[in-house]
Amino acid sequence: MLRAAVQARVLDPALHIVFLPRELSVAAPFGLTVLNGASSEGRQFADFILSPKGQQILASYGFIPACRTWARNPFRDVC
Repeated sequence: MLRAAVQARVLDPALHIVFLPRELSVAAPFGLTVLNGASSEGRQFADFILSPKGQQILASYGFIPACRTWARNPFRDVC
C-alpha cells in the first residue's frame, strides 16, 4: 500500500503519509467467484488473477497472495 501512497503524493505533494501500528491497520478480505454458466472469458480472467503473473500484479499494488481457503489470517503472507 505504500506504493499507492507514494504515487498519490507525487500527484499532490501536500499529502502526508502516516504509518499506523499493525494493531490499528485494517485488512479487507476480497473474494473471487466464477458462477456456473459464466463465459469462458470470465473463467479465463479468474484463472489469470490466480496465476503467478496475476498474483505478481496484485502484489505490486499491496495485495497479499490469494488463498483458496476461508481460514485465513490477513496479517500473514501464507494460507
